[in-house]
Amino acid sequence: MLKANLYFDQIDFYKYLPQTDCKECGIDSCKELLKRLKTGGIMPEVCPHISKNMAHAFSTALNVDRIIPEIELIQLPVLPIFNAKCFST
Repeated sequence: MLKANLYFDQIDFYKYLPQTDCKECGIDSCKELLKRLKTGGIMPEVCPHISKNMAHAFSTALNVDRIIPEIELIQLPVLPIFNAKCFST
C-alpha cells in the first residue's frame, strides 16, 4: 500500500529557532537542539526562546506520525478527454 506524503518531514524547523546558539537550554547549538527534538530526546520547552505556542507546534509537527494515522494514497480515475467540437455552438 502506498502512503500519502504529508511533507512534515520537509519542514525547515531551524528557521523557527532563535539561531543564537546561546546555550541557555544546556545544548551547544540550535542545530544540535533541533537534532535532539527530531529524535524525541528532548522537548521544545527546554529552549527559553521558544514560545508555548511554538513549542506546541514543534511537538505536533515532530510527532505527526503518532497523531495522524497513515493515509492510504488514492489515485483518482483518469477521465477521457472529450473532443472540443462536441461542446461548440
